[in-house]
Amino acid sequence: MRPYKVLSFDEAVGQITVSVDGFNPMAIDLPLIDGAYPVGTELDTYVMGFFPSYVLDRKAQIAQGVANAAEIAALVEAPDPSPQLTPEDLANQQMWAQVAFEKQVAAALVKFGVLQSDPTAIGVTQL
Repeated sequence: MRPYKVLSFDEAVGQITVSVDGFNPMAIDLPLIDGAYPVGTELDTYVMGFFPSYVLDRKAQIAQGVANAAEIAALVEAPDPSPQLTPEDLANQQMWAQVAFEKQVAAALVKFGVLQSDPTAIGVTQL
C-alpha cells in the first residue's frame, strides 16, 4: 500500500498533487524517463523523496504507543478557569464601550466643524 494518495493529475503539465498524512497536499512535477512518467516503486520512491522519512517513521512509532506517554501527560497543568463575568460586569463593559464610541463620534464631529466643542468632555473645576 502506498503511503500517499494521488489527489489529482494535470496531464497538460505532467504534475500530480499528492497527500501524505501529517503534511499539506503537495504538487509534484513528474520527471520524464525515456519519454514516460515513473510508475510503481519508481514513482513511490520519487514521490516519497519529497517528504522527510523521519517524520513518517516517528508518526508510525507513536501510533504503536510510547511506553512513558502517561508520564508526560501527567505533567500537563490545567489552565486557570477564566473568570465568569457577572451581569453587572458585562453591563459595565458595554457602558464603557459605548462611552468610547461616543467620544470617537464627538471627536470626528469637532474635527469636521459640526460641533464647536466635544460634548463628552467633562470639565474639572478647582475649589
